[in-house]
Amino acid sequence: MSMQDKFEISTIVGGIMTYFGSLAFDVHSIVTVGIGIATILYTLVKTLNIWVDIKIKKSKLKNKK
Repeated sequence: MSMQDKFEISTIVGGIMTYFGSLAFDVHSIVTVGIGIATILYTLVKTLNIWVDIKIKKSKLKNKK
């Protein structure tokens, strides 16, 4: 096996590894982005719920007087 053959095989293997690595990274980044969006949405909903609760409580207090 010549150096040229070894170099070509290592290049092919490297290319395959890089391809699968980038695929795995894509999946990981999609999951990360998904979690990020979910967290932001969850926080927004929580904030809105708290805000709505405060509004309801204030209006109930006004109605009691």
